[in-house]
Amino acid sequence: MAPFRVIGHAIADTILRSDRPSAVDFDQLRNRSRTTTVALVTAPLVLTIWYYFGVAGPLRLPAYLVALGFDQPAADLRAWFFDSPSASLNRNLLFGAMSVFVFLILPAAVVRWILREPFSAFGVRLRGTLEGFAVSAVLFALMLPIYVLLSFTETFQSQYPLYKPPSGEPLGSVFYCWQLLYGLQFVSVEFFFRGFLLHGTRLSLGSSSVLVMTIPYCMIHFGKPILETAASIPTGIVLGLLSLRYRSIWPGLAVHLGLAWAMEILTGWQTGLWGF
Repeated sequence: MAPFRVIGHAIADTILRSDRPSAVDFDQLRNRSRTTTVALVTAPLVLTIWYYFGVAGPLRLPAYLVALGFDQPAADLRAWFFDSPSASLNRNLLFGAMSVFVFLILPAAVVRWILREPFSAFGVRLRGTLEGFAVSAVLFALMLPIYVLLSFTETFQSQYPLYKPPSGEPLGSVFYCWQLLYGLQFVSVEFFFRGFLLHGTRLSLGSSSVLVMTIPYCMIHFGKPILETAASIPTGIVLGLLSLRYRSIWPGLAVHLGLAWAMEILTGWQTGLWGF
């Protein structure tokens, strides 16, 4: 029961901790309100760009070019996404690159040039997170058996690994470069949801910022297996509490990325991708 007590204490400490000032400081309250407003305005803009140019990009980008009168470039782009031998990889590259752009680069620019605050205020710090990584290890150990069981299902085998080399083609540099981009995508997701959005609203909303962040985090999973979408709700809450407790995105990233790569490895093994 010790692992559960560790997690329980971390969650309880987070919920009970108050970020509200002990005395009325109107300048501080105004700054908190401004940061929250900027975060909540940025979030829907980021998610809109991510969906229309990333998730739906292979279909919509050629259509946008046609609407602008660029018929031949639109046809070439459509062929690159759907008719090329590397079409699957091309679609994944667009998705990964757009995720990094909207979830990491855009909010980082907002923090740097609009809010003018240090990135450490948004969870990008390592100091004081050693205990958080210990909790991450416990969470990973608890979740891994579930991922092993899910990897046996046809639903997850059809979804993962996200990029499968053409039949008969050995794993090469392209595959491993994609996995690095896949990992960077998770860094970006954690920075946006458990960093920018969570810490951008926590000073005004307290621990309720975790619930606010979890709503769009669940929604970006729409279209994936229903079990994965449903699991994103408790996952978002737990990772949010972890980030809130230790003021850092890194312990949560360790769990999230570790389990994501575990699913890639497990489903690749189940489908014979690794050659055994």
